[in-house]
Amino acid sequence: MTSFRSGDSVWANNQGYAGRQGTFAEYCSIDESLLYHLPANSDPAQTVIVVHSALTAVVGLCFRAHLKANLSS
Repeated sequence: MTSFRSGDSVWANNQGYAGRQGTFAEYCSIDESLLYHLPANSDPAQTVIVVHSALTAVVGLCFRAHLKANLSS
């Protein structure tokens, strides 16, 4: 079962899955598990700028710098 329909606006942040870096294609074939719905009435360019930048920060801070939450507070 899919949560997407033909014509849905989606985005995918391909941070090197299976050795592939991102794409700048208007149309592509990608596994549904890597897709996200764009929020209703959102500007696609602005939305992707925000989520891509946020995910880049997560990769750098959590996976590269190994930043962890202080759960003892």
